[in-house]
Amino acid sequence: METHSQNRNKKFWENLQPEKYEEAWKHSAKQMLSARELDLVTSTFPVKHQWILDIGIGTGRILKRLIRDSSDAASIRGIDISPNMVAYCREKYAGQTKIRELVVCDISSDHISFQEKFDYITAIRVLKYSQNWKETLEKLRCILAPEGILLFSMPNMYSISRWEPFHGRYHWQCTSPRELQNTLENIGYRNISICGFSRLPEAWYRTSKNITLSTMLLGAENILSFCLGRTFLTRELFVRCEK
Repeated sequence: METHSQNRNKKFWENLQPEKYEEAWKHSAKQMLSARELDLVTSTFPVKHQWILDIGIGTGRILKRLIRDSSDAASIRGIDISPNMVAYCREKYAGQTKIRELVVCDISSDHISFQEKFDYITAIRVLKYSQNWKETLEKLRCILAPEGILLFSMPNMYSISRWEPFHGRYHWQCTSPRELQNTLENIGYRNISICGFSRLPEAWYRTSKNITLSTMLLGAENILSFCLGRTFLTRELFVRCEK
């Protein structure tokens, strides 16, 4: 049964227009942040990555990188909670032979209907909207192929720029590196690696439209990463793990 917050999240994403969401990633600082996330996607590709699943496809930000950097034999599927986002990506990537199927699915409550076992699954900035995110991680392990790789992210509860997650529109969950490590080990994941690369407030990324200011913002992030390490006080925790 859906909780009140899950239902609110679902309605928010169902009503959000894809063009409006895509616009939010066009600011120069957000594009630089996106490039780091996408480079992480590429760097975690397994040697064999024929069967790929992107969860929370949005307007295709990650799909685009998966298409570009996967092998010619890759078979890519995607899901999103929003029918609008799925329809947008179906039109955007019509004719892309690597894209096999894009469907509407709420991973927090729906059955994932694909019959395939996936070599690589991405769930970037998605699981935080599910109160049962731990159970979702168990569900995703079930659809991974042996030695398959999962790449996902969760907000860090110890971020120095943590802001109230409830905005009247949606609600998200937070965790910590230790909780993530313990949760994944208990589920049965292995070769777990956790990192992060942004500590400054998200609002700064949304408002930094000038290239010079954006470069300074990312430079400050690099200094903080050098001083504080891979995860300490980062805003978003990115996790790579294997079945």
